[in-house]
Amino acid sequence: YVCDIKDIEKNKVKQACIYTVIGIDFEGNKQILGYWTVFGAENKSDWLKIFHDLVNRGLKKILMIISDDFTGITEAIRSIYPKTYIQKCCLHLIRNIKRRVAREDAKEFIKEFKMIKESKNYEEGKERFESLCDKFSEKYKSYMEMIKGKVKEYLAFLKFPEEVRKYLHSTNIVENFNCLIEKERIRLGGYFQSQRIADRIIYLKIEHLHNRVWNKPIPIIASKKYEISQMFELTFGE
Repeated sequence: YVCDIKDIEKNKVKQACIYTVIGIDFEGNKQILGYWTVFGAENKSDWLKIFHDLVNRGLKKILMIISDDFTGITEAIRSIYPKTYIQKCCLHLIRNIKRRVAREDAKEFIKEFKMIKESKNYEEGKERFESLCDKFSEKYKSYMEMIKGKVKEYLAFLKFPEEVRKYLHSTNIVENFNCLIEKERIRLGGYFQSQRIADRIIYLKIEHLHNRVWNKPIPIIASKKYEISQMFELTFGE
């Protein structure tokens, strides 16, 4: 989440990135594992620091990480969590298609992609996705080659039980949290008056989510605990 925060020491409003990590366990419980505020643009070194911090706090094995297609995040994940499934947000792919592809072509691509998301398994989805990219490669060669090369990351959710897939192909949970912070930024006049104020607002939002909104697990994920646990054991050899 990108926003403006006033640097009290320099008396200047600066752009900042707030990185938020939200976890879902085998029981279907959601928890904000941490947030990190960094002044300046988002970069790979920030993600490396965040993942190292999570490891040091005990989060050493993650079955899947769902994220936007941030610069450097894939490399950071693979260096710290080499066995983890990486899932890039499908909603952000759709938004990028709308920006990069002509309107009618985008409409057709998105329609077919939504059907691909309903594939029976990963192998079927992969084949259909690659065919879809090939279909538009003549007009958008470099872009289609780029997203085709990331098919494993756009369709990793298809390797999971069908019932839980809708929770795994987008970053909606994080986006919803960011919206809560965004509303406060707007209410305060367009920027946070200090790092301390931003931290206080984020802390209060986290407490509200943990104690009231997220006080019950996601039942569908809890019902598939055995299957997901089996995937975890196969992935990490335990």
